[in-house]
Order: sequence, then structure tokens, then C-alpha cells
Amino acid sequence: MISVGRITPDRVGELPIPKTAAKSEWIVVGVLALFSIFTLVYPVARAFYHLQIDYNEGWNVYHAQTAMHHLPLYYPKYGWTTVNYPMLSFYIVGYFSRLLGNYDYLLAGRVLSLISLLLCCILVCLIVKTLTENWAAAIFGASFCLVLFCAKASFYVGADDPQMLGQPFLLAGLLLYLLGPPRTVLLGLIAFLFVLGGNVKHNLLAIPISVAVDLLLISRGKAVRFLLFSAIFLGLSIVFSVLVGGPFFTSKILTPRVYSLYRAVRQFVWHYGLLQLPLVIAFIWSIWHLQNARFRPISLYFFVSLLVGLGVLRRPRCCDKCILRQLPGHIYYHGCLPRLWMAAFR
Repeated sequence: MISVGRITPDRVGELPIPKTAAKSEWIVVGVLALFSIFTLVYPVARAFYHLQIDYNEGWNVYHAQTAMHHLPLYYPKYGWTTVNYPMLSFYIVGYFSRLLGNYDYLLAGRVLSLISLLLCCILVCLIVKTLTENWAAAIFGASFCLVLFCAKASFYVGADDPQMLGQPFLLAGLLLYLLGPPRTVLLGLIAFLFVLGGNVKHNLLAIPISVAVDLLLISRGKAVRFLLFSAIFLGLSIVFSVLVGGPFFTSKILTPRVYSLYRAVRQFVWHYGLLQLPLVIAFIWSIWHLQNARFRPISLYFFVSLLVGLGVLRRPRCCDKCILRQLPGHIYYHGCLPRLWMAAFR
């Protein structure tokens, strides 16, 4: 039985987390890890076939080729197609194809997507380890990450699309934020990673918003410094994009989207129908830990990701992107609730 110590004001909502795992727990974690690796077989094999995975792949290949030929991406202002993505992903895919030596932009983008997924799982593992100091819980969180991506968002696993490519930058920034006290230099590095990820895919907003809100609750001075760093890096990235990508960068990125509230509700029910229990657990856990300084950034991330995800669901054909954006927000709770699933083996 796990004993519960006295909860002091600075530990409100925090219960002791076992730092070691029993043999039976490691067996369960090992089985889950093996199963999660098995779910990756199909996306990996599919990535090497020249068949369409995502309707957006040809569009991404075309613009990666344009970037590698040093042609402007955001010109002219009006044309048959609109480049409403940041340009960094096109250059990353283009130069990575040169590294592979085959100049196959489609294969390069798909390989980068698979690498990004593995990096996401590693970062999830490290984040859960940082929060719980328990390797079994951390490996469980990483395994759940891999399974959920391959099962519920397989449309973007191993596909040439920047959505997966941008996630590791945001998760790395979140990990740095959770590792230690947010000093000025660290805040600058975190802001840089967030802006870098935003230059890969511009709608990855949940983690930066969560960190900004948490900093406001901790210290207004630190929040102001973080926002100042973010504004500087964002401004520099916009100037660079205009100089390299073309003069109509901002107007292209701000191209209006079509939204549907009915679609948002319908897609939310459809995609989260199988995740009702984890969603309810995560919701309760998030409310309980909003008063805990250690876990509050993750709790905020959960609620912000829900709001941002619902906004994306209102867009036609964006349901899978919402799942991608939401997944990290749900994953951590399965690693941060080891008391629930470990208790079954005690």
C-alpha cells in the first residue's frame, strides 16, 4: 500500500509517486512497449511505396522542389494555388533529400515524419520521467504515444506533411521548461524552439500558450521576458521569410479558412468516442493538479489543446490534425497517473 504523507500548501494536489517499479509492472510495460512497436510496422512499410497517403503530399513535394530551386514561394500575391504554410519544412525536406542522396522529396518527407514520431515518443518519455521520476511510467507514456499516433492518427504517420515534423520542437521546449526554474537564458531558448516549430507548422499553439499562462501565474516579469523573446524571434522569422520566400508571405499565411461548428461537434464525438475513459481521467487529473506548480503546465496544456483542437475541427478535412495536436496533451496523463495502473499489481 502506498502511504500518503501530509500535504503542505506547496504540494496541494500532489500525492507520492513510486520511483521504482515491481517486476510485474515492468513485464506489463514491456508487453505494451512491444505492442506499440508492432503498430509501427504498417506505417513504416507504407512510407516506401509511391502511393498517396495524404492528399497534401503532392503539394508539399512541389513546394519543396520550388524551394530547392531557389524560387519564391510567396509570389505572386494571387495565383492558382496558395502557399499558406511556413517555408521551413520545405527546406528541411529538400536538404534532407540531398542527404539521402536521391533527391526524392516524397521519401525524404516521409522518413522525416517517422523520425519525428520517434522523437515525440522519446520526448514524451523524458517529460513523464521529469514529472514522475519513474521510468516505468515514462516508458508507458512513450508506448501509449506511439500506439495512439499509429492507431488514431495513422494518416499522418510516415506521410510527407509538416504537422508531425513540427511537434518535436514544441515538445523539446516544454521539456526544457519543466526541467528547471525558468531563468532568462532558458526562457530565450524555449521561445526560440517554439518559434522554430511554428515556422515548420504555424498552428502548433497549444504548448506556447500553456507555458505563457503558467509563467503569468508564476511571475509577470518572467512572462514579459518570455513574450519579448517570442516577439523578437517571431519578427526575425517573418523578415527572413519575406526576404527568402517572397514579399507576400504574411498575406499568404493569413489566407482565410472555412469553419463549421457542426463539423467540430461531429468530429469530436467520432474521434474521441473510443477515448472516453482516458479523456475523463485526464480531465479530472487536470482539474486536480491546476493548484500544483509542478504539474500545472501539463494541466493547462490539456485544456488549451482541447480549445485549439475544437477550433481546428471546425475546418473541413482537419480532423486528423486535431488528433495530432491533442495527442501529447492526453499522453502525459497516462504517464503521470502511475498510481492508478500500478496499484493493480500491488
